[in-house]
Amino acid sequence: MLRSTMSYSELKGRESEMMRALIISPFFPPRADAEAFCGGKFVQGLLDENVEPTVICCHQNITPAYRFDTSSCWKPLESVTVDIPNPAQLPLARRCWLGLRYQTTTWTGWTGAVVRTARELHLQRPFDFVVSRSNPWHAHLAGYWVASELRIPWIMNLNDPWDFSAFRSDRVSRSLEKHSLVDKLWRRRLLARANIITFPCERLRDYVLRGTRRRVGVHVIPHIGAASKASVGGSRFAIVHAGAMHRRQGTGRRADTVIDGLADLFKSRPTARSRTRLVFVGAEDAGTMQYAADLGLSEVVACTGQVSYEASLQYIADATVALLIEANFATGIFLPSKLCDYIAAGKPVLALSPAVGTVNDLARDAGIIRVDPDDGRRVSEALRTLFDAFVRGELAAYAAPQSVRQRFEAGGVITRFLELLTSSKRIPQQHIDDS
Repeated sequence: MLRSTMSYSELKGRESEMMRALIISPFFPPRADAEAFCGGKFVQGLLDENVEPTVICCHQNITPAYRFDTSSCWKPLESVTVDIPNPAQLPLARRCWLGLRYQTTTWTGWTGAVVRTARELHLQRPFDFVVSRSNPWHAHLAGYWVASELRIPWIMNLNDPWDFSAFRSDRVSRSLEKHSLVDKLWRRRLLARANIITFPCERLRDYVLRGTRRRVGVHVIPHIGAASKASVGGSRFAIVHAGAMHRRQGTGRRADTVIDGLADLFKSRPTARSRTRLVFVGAEDAGTMQYAADLGLSEVVACTGQVSYEASLQYIADATVALLIEANFATGIFLPSKLCDYIAAGKPVLALSPAVGTVNDLARDAGIIRVDPDDGRRVSEALRTLFDAFVRGELAAYAAPQSVRQRFEAGGVITRFLELLTSSKRIPQQHIDDS
């Protein structure tokens, strides 16, 4: 049995020297991925708050294949990033030894390389704490062993559930989410052993921890929202959806109800047609564009194709209304990172989201008009309300107040995170079992 040996008071005493953090985040910029962007904003926030981070990521030999994001905002992170590939093939003897050493059958080569690299870096200049971020969940496997090896506090951040099968709308997608008994046992151990566990929202926390005894050292730290400066205001009623639709990926996320709502809006507000644009920022979904064409709205509905993260922020900044589309789950447990960007940009949000869920919880504080994803009548009403407010010049009343926007500002989010390390005399005495 090993214990974390660094106390909160010791960490706080080292603030004048600049705390050093090891971040294990397989998905990280320049990977073009929502989880990577969340990690990038988090690490940039640490840098801004005078914390020295080192990030271990995995840009090679990982499935699915990824694109590079060309945003210049990630450039400062290159000097603090260590890319450790996930070995595609290992000799059988080596694979067996690593499997026994790290008690797992997946990501064994990567875990071993991460532990070895962390040890070498720690000997050069000690780290004060380690943070593992998912997805993928294997980041926490490496975090466990690094914390065990270095005897430093370990913070585990989960931005998604372990298992997505309950959120897939078709049988084929659900079958791909099957996990081995070893994986399930490891997840129970990880939840029990991390010194601190953070989630972006309460409903994800409750979902992941259901059936476990873990309640101490659990905190909610939201995603950081980013925003660009808006261009000179125009005369168009621009509705912008940022991010992939995932129409064919088993999540059931579709924009058909919004397109129906636009058609209905133009019937009751004929002048709206020439002033309105619905823009999808991201890869084109052929089914969505065909549906718009079938309703005669091809000149109203557009898709940008793949753009950089910074470009997507500019589209949001120039939007009149930001559009969020979630699948019609029984309960919405996610905090979409794009929603944090929408709020940070000060945009009114039209959210097609479950009646019970995180987005509906946030909607109570204003800035979000939430409707059920398949409720065409309510979508039409919401579009009329927002368009009429736009015409009257009163749309700002539908945006989130400053008090809500501040929750997602980088400075406040990182300060809250660092307070977890300095708000108590000692880190909870969680055992780290390396047997």
